[in-house]
Amino acid sequence: MKRKIPLIAVLIITYFNVTGQQNNYAELFLENKFKEIIDLSDVRIKDSIATDNDFFWEAQSLRKMGKEMDALNILNISTDEFPDNKNLKLLYLDILFDNNMFSDAEPLIDTMLLTDSLNFSLLQKKILINEFNLQNENAINLLDKAIQHDSLNIFYLSHLGDNYKRIDNILLSSFYYEKAYQQNIKDQNIAKKLISNYLELNPLNAINICDTILKIDSLNIPFLRYKAFAYYKTNKLSESLKEYEKIYALGDSSVVILKRIGILKYKLNDFHEARPYLNRALKLDSTDIEITFYYGCSLANSPEKGEALKYMLKSIKLLEPDKDVVSAIYEQIAFTYREIKEYDNSLNYYSQAYELNPEKKKYLFIVASVYENNLNNKIKAKEYYEMFLNEVGESQDTDSLNQVNPYTSTYTSAAKLSIERINEELFFEGNLK
Repeated sequence: MKRKIPLIAVLIITYFNVTGQQNNYAELFLENKFKEIIDLSDVRIKDSIATDNDFFWEAQSLRKMGKEMDALNILNISTDEFPDNKNLKLLYLDILFDNNMFSDAEPLIDTMLLTDSLNFSLLQKKILINEFNLQNENAINLLDKAIQHDSLNIFYLSHLGDNYKRIDNILLSSFYYEKAYQQNIKDQNIAKKLISNYLELNPLNAINICDTILKIDSLNIPFLRYKAFAYYKTNKLSESLKEYEKIYALGDSSVVILKRIGILKYKLNDFHEARPYLNRALKLDSTDIEITFYYGCSLANSPEKGEALKYMLKSIKLLEPDKDVVSAIYEQIAFTYREIKEYDNSLNYYSQAYELNPEKKKYLFIVASVYENNLNNKIKAKEYYEMFLNEVGESQDTDSLNQVNPYTSTYTSAAKLSIERINEELFFEGNLK
């Protein structure tokens, strides 16, 4: 006679099989046997006896092997089988986040927050997405709500500081950085953010923060730099020089340190000692206006008056903007105004670009194009197309045009075709003169 197994025994056996399988997965995972985990779980998934743990550990293993998209596919299948499993959803979000797939992650985060509004992992991700999208006000609203339930959370406090700074509210930014810093005065990242604010608000407070960090690590060059600059900002030149010389003695001979030491020595009337530091800085960066000027000044207090004038005059020349750079800036501004349909502003900046750099005839062509295609002003468009052709030399043949200037036959042909089209339209409108 066939013996029946009691239902409770079946449940116990099933429980221990599942638990044993789960423990087996964990042991294999710790031993980096990811392929073995995937083979085991694949069999169970194929046989339709998989539990949520099978999907979880297979996805984790695929992730560890660098196969994030395969992990996402497995987790997509798991959501059909276990739609309420929070751990599977959180793992799915983690992988989306690690791969910067924020637009895919955000709807799921929003859905999960509806039933778990205080979940730190979910809130953290939502806040980071808002920051990535430059939605700082949204991030602040979320953080304000979150901090009511967790007032000492360093992530919330520091990110309130970050977001208030991004909307130029440096006072509130400092308030939250201070609260975050009070949780851990050894946190150098928050200390740097707080010092950055204090350098604008009250440099003496920046020095106090630097001293706290330097008591723990007296050779910390970044904080020695902050301290030196804070002294400089408060016009404590001797103290500032002392800190910069410490940094130099520790092996930092970068252009910034050489420049600061040289300028400070000059301002403290040590002209002779200032010279070698400024000279070395100038060799590293010959385009720096301050270095050039102060080096000239230091030479002015020596017999080398002619050399002094040479460098002081050079510093004036360095102040003059490069016309190619400025015209390129105007061009980009004009292009952006055109993109947002502010055509008058666009024309204004294209015109400024051409006035500054008249060798670039294309600006005339672009102005004509704005008048024709965006403002439907045929008369003005024709005027600028003709001006463009006159400037580049309408009578030149294609070969000579390509040889003597950068405006290929594409521009000239387009200008001529536009003039013909405009003339035809003006004729039928009765406006051709």
